[in-house]
Formats: sequence, C-alpha cells, structure tokens
Amino acid sequence: MNWQAIDVKRYLQNKEYIDTVILPLVPLSWESDMLATVREGEFALAIASAAERELHGRVLLCPPFAYLKSEAMSERMKRLKMWENECRANGTKFVFFVTSDVDWKRVEEECPGLIWFASAPLEHLEARHQKDVIEENVEIVLKRIRTEWRS
Repeated sequence: MNWQAIDVKRYLQNKEYIDTVILPLVPLSWESDMLATVREGEFALAIASAAERELHGRVLLCPPFAYLKSEAMSERMKRLKMWENECRANGTKFVFFVTSDVDWKRVEEECPGLIWFASAPLEHLEARHQKDVIEENVEIVLKRIRTEWRS
C-alpha cells in the first residue's frame, strides 16, 4: 500500500494485518556529488516501490525520509528514530529503511531495519536491464523482510 488516500483507507480498515512499513531514505545534495546523490535516491525509491508491489496488502510504503548529505549522521539518526517511533506507536511491528547511500552503512548496528544496496545508474540502462537490476535488488529486500516476519 502506498501513501495515497485510496491505499490509506484500505490500510485503516485492515490495520491489524498490515504490520510492516518500508521507508526509503533519500539523500539531497547540491554539491559536486549531486548526480550520484540523485542516483542513490532514485534507486532506493525504485526498489522500495517494487518491493511494495510484491508485498501489496501486507506493507505500507511511506513517503521518503529526505535528508541533506551535509547533515550530521547523529541528526539524521535522531530524526529517523522519531519516524520509527511514530510508526511503532501506531501498531507497526516491522520498520525497514531502504537506501543506497553508503553513509548509512556506518550506523548499521544502530539501525537494525536498515537494508542497504549499491545503487546502479538506471538512466544508462535499457528498460529491460533496468527491470532486471531492480528485480535483483528487490529480492534482497523481500528476503530480509520475510526473514524478519518468520522470526
């Protein structure tokens, strides 16, 4: 389910069955790394959306958690924890953070729901290759989510 009125209506009606949130982490930068930063966010959004389609009816895909690359990781973590706490306070059992930003790898231990994967420059790939790359990475996300559901 997406963060849209029609899906949220269904979410509210079936909240007891939808215990999982996927939250894409999307970096922003206007520095020399702007293009790479956009690719990271674009890839994370594509993977999160594809994962939601695979698990539709069981997960809620939240709007992206946007942050500045220049923002201190401690500040990002503080804000992200607020988002996670809000989800959990409202009955969400599982919260997964999807990102291609390598900065998050440094705090993986403190962020158990983090799912990181290297980004791919989708704009250079033909549509069929884009689909293959996305599907390959979605499998990583699905495997992680299903493992958590079983534990």
